[in-house]
Amino acid sequence: NLIRKADKSIRKHAKEDPTSKGMGTTIILVWVIGCRAHLAWCGDSRAYIFNKNTGLNRFSKDHSYVQELVDKGLLDESLAFDHPDSNIITRCLGDFPAEVKPEYKSYYLQKDDFILLCSDGLCGYCRDEEIENVMVQTSDDIYSCNQKLIEAALNAGGYDNVTTALFQLISYSKVIAEENIPSAQATTNNEKPAEAIEPDTVQFKPKDKKKGMSILTKLLIFIILVLAIIFILFKFDVINMSSAN
Repeated sequence: NLIRKADKSIRKHAKEDPTSKGMGTTIILVWVIGCRAHLAWCGDSRAYIFNKNTGLNRFSKDHSYVQELVDKGLLDESLAFDHPDSNIITRCLGDFPAEVKPEYKSYYLQKDDFILLCSDGLCGYCRDEEIENVMVQTSDDIYSCNQKLIEAALNAGGYDNVTTALFQLISYSKVIAEENIPSAQATTNNEKPAEAIEPDTVQFKPKDKKKGMSILTKLLIFIILVLAIIFILFKFDVINMSSAN
């Protein structure tokens, strides 16, 4: 809903200001609730999951022409980085005639997992292996890690907007306790993020509330029934006594 709202704002601004016609942007965001990360995006800005035990894994999939070629088996993924049309995106906010279609995925985080969000100013100039090497060397200091990633992009010739954001899950045991997540699920989920995620085009709808009586309502009904039974028994007893007299 947030992404759709942003898209409408951009389109409205472009319509009111002719000089900004054709402007658009990619977007990626993550919302961490407990130890579950919820990701939504449009375009080729990326999210990665990094852990020293499992390395770097791409969490999102680019909405791009080159990625479509890879998905169709027309291009080997190892050649995607250097493809001349790698800058062509198939979804974004603003500069598309069709309504924005954000994508959604979620993943249970493991202890010491990092989430890296970045624009193509980083992943368009540094290969995944290069990003991983920087994070392996600097992940003990999240601030230094963030700065070294930006430096790596600039040193690789980056001139585009280089945006990075890092998140690390450190209080894992506390989160597990608060979320009441079964320990087996929390400790044995060693799948790579690319395999553990649940892809879907986001379609947010309010959940149907389960119909049912509250405990208070049930208690009140019980009391009323008891009182009704007592009243009936008392009434019949009075009638029987009157008949006997």
